[in-house]
Amino acid sequence: MEKPQENKQGVRKNTQRVQGSPGTERKETKSPQESTDSTPKGIPKTHSVAEPVAKAHPSKTKLPKKLIWISLISTFLSMQYGYNIWIVNSPTVLLQDFYNISTYEELMDPDSQTFMMSITIALFPLGGIFGALVFGYCADRFGRKGTLLITNILSIVSAMLMGLSNKVQPFEFTMFARVYTGMCTGLVSCIIPLYLSEISQTSMRGSFVMMHHLLLTIGVVVARVLALRELLGTAEVLKNLRETEDVEEEIEEFHQEANFEKTEKKINTLKLLLRSPNLRWHVLTIVVLMLGQQVTGVNAAYYYTTRIYEAAKVGRDKVRFVTIATDTFVSFSTTLGVYLVDSVGRRTLLLVGFGICSVTCILLSITMTLQDIYPFMTYINTVLDDVFLIGHGFGPYPVPPLIVAELFLQSSRSSGFVIAGVLQWFFHFITGVTFLRTENRLKGYIFLIFCPLCIAVFYYIFNFVPETKNMTFLDIRKLMAIQTAKRSKVKVHVDK
Repeated sequence: MEKPQENKQGVRKNTQRVQGSPGTERKETKSPQESTDSTPKGIPKTHSVAEPVAKAHPSKTKLPKKLIWISLISTFLSMQYGYNIWIVNSPTVLLQDFYNISTYEELMDPDSQTFMMSITIALFPLGGIFGALVFGYCADRFGRKGTLLITNILSIVSAMLMGLSNKVQPFEFTMFARVYTGMCTGLVSCIIPLYLSEISQTSMRGSFVMMHHLLLTIGVVVARVLALRELLGTAEVLKNLRETEDVEEEIEEFHQEANFEKTEKKINTLKLLLRSPNLRWHVLTIVVLMLGQQVTGVNAAYYYTTRIYEAAKVGRDKVRFVTIATDTFVSFSTTLGVYLVDSVGRRTLLLVGFGICSVTCILLSITMTLQDIYPFMTYINTVLDDVFLIGHGFGPYPVPPLIVAELFLQSSRSSGFVIAGVLQWFFHFITGVTFLRTENRLKGYIFLIFCPLCIAVFYYIFNFVPETKNMTFLDIRKLMAIQTAKRSKVKVHVDK
C-alpha cells in the first residue's frame, strides 16, 4: 500500500515541474544530458541552452492589455523618430532657396550648395551621436521611466524649434534646431528598444522590441502624407503587466540574473569597451550589426528617393504619391518581421534581409549603368530600389536593437545601447556627409560600394551570431560564453 502512494506523489511532483515551478525544478535529479552540458566557469547552470525556456513560457501566450497599452504609448516616441527623419531630410530644395535668401540673397554656386546641404543633412545624425552618448548616464541615473519622461519633454522643445525655423531668418538657427532634434532622436533610438526588451516576456520579446521600428516606418509614412500640399514593485509590477498571478518563473529569472551580476557590478561604457574581455564578442557583434544597418545604402536611398523616381521619368507631381506607396510597403515588411521574429528567429530575418540587399545592390549597379542605353531600365531601377528598401525594413533595420538588448545583462545593457547608438548615428553622419559628393562622381556605381559591406555582414552573421529566440537573458549570456570559449580554444569547465 505504501508503494502506490509514493507513485502518486511522484506523479504530482512531476506535474509541478512541467508547469514550471522553479522550486520543484531544482529538486529534480539531473539527467545525463544535463550533467555533461558544457558551461564555462563562472556561468550559473540554469536551463539547457539547447532547450530554451519554452517550457516556462508556452508558445500560446495571452497578451495582457496593460502591457500592450504601455508598449504602444512608449512607441509613440518611435513614431516621432520616423517623422523627424523624413521632415529634417526631405525639403532639400526648399533649404537651398532658404540659404540663398537668408544668407547671401543671391544664388550660390553648385559646389557651395552641395557643401551646405551635406553639412545640413549631417547635423541631424551628429545630434543623434550626442543623444546616444548621454543616454547611458540618463538610463542609470534617472531610470528607464525617468529617461522616457525626459525624452518626451525634450521632444516638445524640439518641435517648437523646428516650427520656428521658418520664422527665424539666420540659417544658423535652422542648423541648431536640426542638431537638437537629432539629439532627441538619438535618445529615442536607445531608450525605446531597451525599455521594451525589459518589460516584455521572453516568448514575445522580439515582436515587442521590433514595434519600435514598425512605428518608426509608420512615422515616415505619416510625415509624407501630412506634407502633401493637398492635405496640409517587481512582482506586483509583473502581475499588473502580465494580468496573472503566475509570475514566479520570471521572478526566478530576475533573481538568477541578479545573482550572476553580483560579480560584474555596474559596467559603464568605457569599462565595457576596454576592460571586459568576456564581452568583446558582444561589442564586436554590435559594431558589425550597426555598420550593416546604416552603411548598406538605406539612408542614401531615403534621403534621395525623390531623385531616384525623377530619374525614372516619374512626373514631379506624382513622385510624392509614389514615395508614400514605397514607405507603406516598407511598413508592411516591418510588420511581417514583427510577426515572424519570435517564430523563425532573429538570425533568419537578418540573413534574408542582408541577402536581399546584397543581390539588389549588384543588380542596381548594372541596371543604373544601362539606363542611358535602354530606357526601360529606369522602371527596373524603381522596382529594385523598392525591393532593397523592403528587404532592409524586413530585418537589417529593426532587428539589431533587439540583438543589443539580448546580448547584455542589466549591469551592462545601458552601456551596450550607448555604444550601439553612437555607432548608429556616427555611420548615419558619415553617410550624410559623403554620399552627395560620392554620388555626383560615381553615379550608378554607388551601390558597388555598399554591396561588399552587405556581403561581409551576411558572412559575419552566418558564422558568429547565434539564434536567441525564446531564450532568457542569462541563457543567451551562457550561449555566448560557450561560443567565445570555442573560438578562443579555451577549456570549458562545468559548474556543479
